[in-house]
Amino acid sequence: MNWASGLFRIWIVISVLWVALQLASERPLGKITEVIKANAELGVNRGIYTSEFLETAAQNASRQGNFDDADWLRQLGAELLVNGRYETIERQRFDRAVHSLASMLQLMLVPPAVLGFILFGIWWSISGFRSGKRD
Repeated sequence: MNWASGLFRIWIVISVLWVALQLASERPLGKITEVIKANAELGVNRGIYTSEFLETAAQNASRQGNFDDADWLRQLGAELLVNGRYETIERQRFDRAVHSLASMLQLMLVPPAVLGFILFGIWWSISGFRSGKRD
């Protein structure tokens, strides 16, 4: 009996079934579509504003007489100094979609890899007990 090929075949069958079940339950095309839509909504600045950008926007709003907008932009700039950056709602939506897709891929691919290592360890253990001629 060839343990290596038998365990390899078991691993292939279980891995294919696992990935098929994950694809059926998670629907990755919907998650990929969410990432693409969220990416399209980010715009030029990718949904992240720096303090320089907000200060420039506040100065432009003040010049145009939009003092409420200028105050709001300066408040965002102050929040940015506390948090490091300001993310738009679109950026947060994009980050959630990417995280959801990444966690689905991990759930789909990590268990078959772990099972492969376990089966390799079983094969390696069993092959150590083979009887053979020693010179």
